[in-house]
Amino acid sequence: MTLADSLVTWSKGALGQLVDAAGRQALAVVREGVNRKVRVGVTGLARSGKTVLTTALVHNLLLARSRPELMPFLEVAEQRRVIDVRQSAPRRRRPFPFDAAIDLLTRTEPVWPPQTSDISELRLEIDYRPKTFIARNLLDHATVTLVIVDYPGEWLLDLPLLRRSFAGWSAEVLAAAERPPRDRLSAEWRRKLAALDPGRPAPEDAILALVAAYKAFLVSCRRPEVGLSLVQPGRFVLPGDTDPALLGFCPLPVAPGVPAPRGSLQAEMARRYDAYCDQVVRPFYRDHFRYFDRQAVLVDLLTALNTSYEAFIDGRDALRQILESFDYGKAGWLRSLIDLRIGKVLFAATKADHITVNQYNNLRLLLQAMVGEPVAEIAEEGAKVAYQLVAAIKSTRNATLRFHGQTVEALQGVPAGESEERVLYPGEIPGSFPDADLWRGERFRFIDFRPPNLAEAKRQGFRSINLDQALTFLIGDCFK
Repeated sequence: MTLADSLVTWSKGALGQLVDAAGRQALAVVREGVNRKVRVGVTGLARSGKTVLTTALVHNLLLARSRPELMPFLEVAEQRRVIDVRQSAPRRRRPFPFDAAIDLLTRTEPVWPPQTSDISELRLEIDYRPKTFIARNLLDHATVTLVIVDYPGEWLLDLPLLRRSFAGWSAEVLAAAERPPRDRLSAEWRRKLAALDPGRPAPEDAILALVAAYKAFLVSCRRPEVGLSLVQPGRFVLPGDTDPALLGFCPLPVAPGVPAPRGSLQAEMARRYDAYCDQVVRPFYRDHFRYFDRQAVLVDLLTALNTSYEAFIDGRDALRQILESFDYGKAGWLRSLIDLRIGKVLFAATKADHITVNQYNNLRLLLQAMVGEPVAEIAEEGAKVAYQLVAAIKSTRNATLRFHGQTVEALQGVPAGESEERVLYPGEIPGSFPDADLWRGERFRFIDFRPPNLAEAKRQGFRSINLDQALTFLIGDCFK
């Protein structure tokens, strides 16, 4: 072989390697552009349906390839581009109790799974066929890794503590405790407070008794017949795995700006309060909340309407304090705590199967009124915001009733605590923020229902209302 022939052979090989390298690089760029990881936080106050929603959403996604009709508004499923969906082990948190929830829902006598009491994680790998021209021709599939983090909304109620001194927070809680209905619920705690001098030392057994009375007060606020939502600290009622030693404080009647005498009860309580903020509240935002890309906030408006005007107002105030967690542009203080990147926030009114179809629009309008102005500030920072009403598992069917000679829309299902189906008229939803007069005469009497017979749900999935639309808003853009 001549030198010229050798040079030609070498150049062809080198060119081929360059072409192969360029092709591999181009393929890597395309794959990186379509493979996504999206982290969705799911939260809400007690009884808002977080566990049921997460369970139904994941179960229907696992069936997306074989049962695309379960989610007609999720484009990747409706277009039959889903190749495979599988669970993978959580990386950062304890696993979400998915299998246990499915077992409870599909047993012969189904029951609703227990409420969220700690933070948990569930991961899905969703393989799908891309729809963009380049990706479709270069890749046989792409993958979206969906990380769902389920956690109590009560924990978000603690964010405002980071901006309040112990004395300032104490003054707010004590003022609220003296107003109905908290005044009667807090009587024992306030009696114990009156027996102690915050400016003097107190024995540990007296402190423990005082804190126990405060915790009992917070728990009583959340009893179903009371229905109050704004309880602080949130981990006093839902501690999760919090060290009990960090939950040993309560508010005191002290004057803001007045230094606490050394060794006094006030000084000790302030020290414990600061430790709670530094060792519990800040780490939650730093270690968990900062990683969310999308957020779903579930709201149980029907229970709030059922209970009382005071409970409804308290629920509104709690929800707006929760919204501080997403208002990461305001004054820059939260951004200095964590680098947030939440791009979408979904507010979902749950239990839509507990009302008739003609009340859906009013429920959505009431949800918007409940959230109010704080959402506008979130949207100004670039986050997309949506409102939806959902029923993760539909426990009723549409029906009609004759009422005063007219046919009215109704629901058919098995009320909670009963064993036989009934046809019921659930009532009307106000389409704007209600005033106290609307609670006169027990106007609101929405009832809970037992789960339907779900024996076939493991194979057929769960009937739902708008679950696929909620999912489309949260992650639909990830399937390119």
